[in-house]
Amino acid sequence: MPFSSLIPGNDEDRLRALHRYQALGPAPEALFDDFAALTAKLFSVPIALVSFVERDHVWFKANFGLPGLSQAARSTSLCSVSILHEQGTVFEDLHTRPSTQIDPRLVKQLQLGFYASHCLRTPDGFNIGALCVLDYQARPFSSDERELLEHLATTLLLLLELRRTGTESTALGRPAPALNLLDSLALLADIGSSGTTVDRHGNPVGTPAIHHEAAQLADRLNQLLQTALAS
Repeated sequence: MPFSSLIPGNDEDRLRALHRYQALGPAPEALFDDFAALTAKLFSVPIALVSFVERDHVWFKANFGLPGLSQAARSTSLCSVSILHEQGTVFEDLHTRPSTQIDPRLVKQLQLGFYASHCLRTPDGFNIGALCVLDYQARPFSSDERELLEHLATTLLLLLELRRTGTESTALGRPAPALNLLDSLALLADIGSSGTTVDRHGNPVGTPAIHHEAAQLADRLNQLLQTALAS
């Protein structure tokens, strides 16, 4: 791959960490598909992706909004940029301020105007992929949205870790409070995508309030998942 700046110094170790999760390949999985759909609704965007960055390609393990796109060359994907950063990666206007680190052909072909992601970081510190939201139009990305995306990326990684260790069914099989928190996130997503102006308690809210409450719910869910992993 010619874009050497996209290859972190620990890439061989990072790839070994990625392979632990046995998540590569185009076969769909409900865990990822449902999570991408939930994420797209929460951010009111037409596209959400769960990506894993392999040696030469980026696999889109879940793809909400870009049917038929299961992978891309690593040199053309903004997810390759995302794994270089521990914090979020945001391009609010790809039309006028695109990334200079990738081959821009795929972004132009898809006519993307906005990209935001947060890396999927393993407990031992390797960025194996990203949770991404995309739009065809340029748009701002608030601090509340950044916080929510970070929490959701952590949730997804914790679910992967639970699956890897064989404790996913135990953690998510408890009717309360983990499933209640997941249901609440889904309800908030429905509220945001429908334009309804009340929250899950019936109180009037705007989109920023939905993002703030969703981030709090995701944080509480992550604490429960971390407890399940530690037990």
